[in-house]
Amino acid sequence: MQRPRQEILALTGVTTVSGVTSIAVSTGDDEMGIEPGGLLPLVCLTTAAIMTVIRHAMLHLERRLRALSADLSRVHDRHARALDARERDLAEREKSFQLVMETTNLRVENAFARVDRLLNERATAHLRYAELRFEYDQLAREYNELALEAAGSKLPVHDHPRAVAVGQTLPSDDHGPRHPGRYRGPRPSLIVVDGLREQQDTG
Repeated sequence: MQRPRQEILALTGVTTVSGVTSIAVSTGDDEMGIEPGGLLPLVCLTTAAIMTVIRHAMLHLERRLRALSADLSRVHDRHARALDARERDLAEREKSFQLVMETTNLRVENAFARVDRLLNERATAHLRYAELRFEYDQLAREYNELALEAAGSKLPVHDHPRAVAVGQTLPSDDHGPRHPGRYRGPRPSLIVVDGLREQQDTG
């Protein structure tokens, strides 16, 4: 950064006065033609010039510090606003993520509850099927027993064959249920009645 003009002039004056004073002190007052009483004003002038330079330097540094402080404040404010915006964005994202997680958890819980309900219904249906299967087997066994009993009771039982005339058939009571006109029993046997046999014997 370029130095101000006043500061350059003050530094030049201080350097000149300091050089003259040093030469005067080192060579003696007689050679320079400076009277002993003139050194004190020269020293005071040098001190005043130095103080002026210091003051100007301090003012310049203060201005630079203020400018730097203002720049730092602006940078800090900009960063603070950026951080606030980022925090708000992160808060919104976290809220959205939390909402998604809650929704997902509810869906998972509902799915598990549905699976448990289906498993319970399947177990109940399996138990009911086993009960119905047992009842069906029992009913089938009872039905088979009754069918066997009914079939045994319908069989014709004859100790002796019936005596019928030649060409006579058995009564129609033995006809089957499906074909009433068709005889489902044993074939009719031709047996001669006892009266005819007695007549043949006497003749």
